[in-house]
Amino acid sequence: MTDDEPRFSVAAYAVVTNADGQVLLTRRRESDDWVLPGGTVEQEEPPWEAAVREVGEETGLDVDVDRLVGVYVKRRERDLVLLLAAAPVGGALRTSAERDRVAFFDPAGLPEKTSERDRERIADALSGTERPILSVQPSAGERPPAGTR
Repeated sequence: MTDDEPRFSVAAYAVVTNADGQVLLTRRRESDDWVLPGGTVEQEEPPWEAAVREVGEETGLDVDVDRLVGVYVKRRERDLVLLLAAAPVGGALRTSAERDRVAFFDPAGLPEKTSERDRERIADALSGTERPILSVQPSAGERPPAGTR
């Protein structure tokens, strides 16, 4: 591998659940898509700190990370996503420059415009599985690779 070959970018997202078992989602300003809070891990930043930072920036909430839920790869996009479970410990819900709506939802009643990727990740976080999930998620229009779910 040479230095100029593209590598995976690293992102950290959080499944934030409140005391009622609801899941925090954010709506992107540039679309109607509802997504988990999170984003790119900055240079020399631990992924769990990136998730806490991103949740705060996008939603106004302070959270504590509980555990690693899983690692998800999106090959075509060259994304490596770490998903963390978290709980709110302070702050107040608010919108941001990136998100025009933030709200908690019952996992059985997620907004229609929630992607299949995020639905899968939420289900993984709420499944009670102790071991981290390792998953290759297909890009839009692709089927999952053989041997993955």
